[in-house]
Amino acid sequence: MRNWKEAWRVTEGLIKQMHDERRPKRARFLMVILSNAIQVYPDPARPGKQFLEHIAADNIFYPNLRLKALAEREQIEFLDLAQPMQGYADQNKVFLHGFGSDIGNGHWNANGHRVAAETDRAKTLPVKTRRQILLALPFT
Repeated sequence: MRNWKEAWRVTEGLIKQMHDERRPKRARFLMVILSNAIQVYPDPARPGKQFLEHIAADNIFYPNLRLKALAEREQIEFLDLAQPMQGYADQNKVFLHGFGSDIGNGHWNANGHRVAAETDRAKTLPVKTRRQILLALPFT
């Protein structure tokens, strides 16, 4: 437990430092949370439930929510793609991560990239910013 607390302290400190360092340059800082495959698995019996039991947690989106709270406290522009993507995966029964025999794992697949680009919040970003976000992960 102590290791997790320290990891969060360091992570939040680094994000805050990056946000603070961009001020003199008047650069935009946007914190974007991508999805992990286990968060957007399109199945009511998704492996996330078993994972949560294993780690004694109750919300697969805990890291997202914690980072959102940090963004609100520090007035950081924030975009969470995971939760809308999970809703899409459930509704459409489609995998957004993985390829071939490893479907449901790994990087976003073509569907994942498309769905991320089509989220309501992502659509409000400038085209250049959307491209930078969505090209961050390869289509391999």
